[in-house]
Amino acid sequence: MCSSDLCDAVNSIVLMPMGLMYQSAKGIYLLDRSLQNGYIGEGVQQYNSYPIVDADLMPNYREIRFMTNNGVVLVYDYNQQQWSTFGPISGVDAHLWKGNYVYVDSAGVVHVETPGQFVDGATPITMQMETGWLNLDQLQGFMRFYKALIVGHYLSPHNMTVQISYDLEGAPTQTDIISVPDSLTPYQWRVFTNRQKVQSIKIYIAVTATTLFGQAAAISSLALEIGMKTGLKRMPAIQSYG
Repeated sequence: MCSSDLCDAVNSIVLMPMGLMYQSAKGIYLLDRSLQNGYIGEGVQQYNSYPIVDADLMPNYREIRFMTNNGVVLVYDYNQQQWSTFGPISGVDAHLWKGNYVYVDSAGVVHVETPGQFVDGATPITMQMETGWLNLDQLQGFMRFYKALIVGHYLSPHNMTVQISYDLEGAPTQTDIISVPDSLTPYQWRVFTNRQKVQSIKIYIAVTATTLFGQAAAISSLALEIGMKTGLKRMPAIQSYG
């Protein structure tokens, strides 16, 4: 069934509604029910070098969970066809028990996921999301980035951290912390930028509950107000030739 390029990790093979998913040397693939083999792991390809030690179908959540030996769990939502991750956990094996996700760590301790609880031990779980670099004009184009609007649903008291990186710089240069103690309807937050003239932007959002058993918030959309200018970015004479 498997060539030298496929099914390198036997523990990664899992049957799901769309077919058979598995990890190969080139990432995670899907052998669908028409026997067409296709690459499906682009969203988590930065973890291709992490060996998968367990793969489980979570039918109640419509997702597949791949536990790696590097502490990261790769999650594929086959309803939305989107990837996410959680961790770090020092898991060495996992299983679905009475509908709940159960894993054993490297010390032999068994952990059971409890529906309706959003803590890891006594620590609230932080939800994090980050865009890639957004070049909304052309490569090296020029734009004005005025503000971002975050829309979602309030679920419990929490803090929201918004960080913005500009122009392919490694670290974010803007950080805003929003305290959300009470229910807010509609749930909308506006964040103004501290740098408007940019070539590219990246936005990171983290939501952490301030009560132990709260879900914090659900983020549904992110809107950006941007003005575009024609042409490429103007460069100084020292960086221009011809």
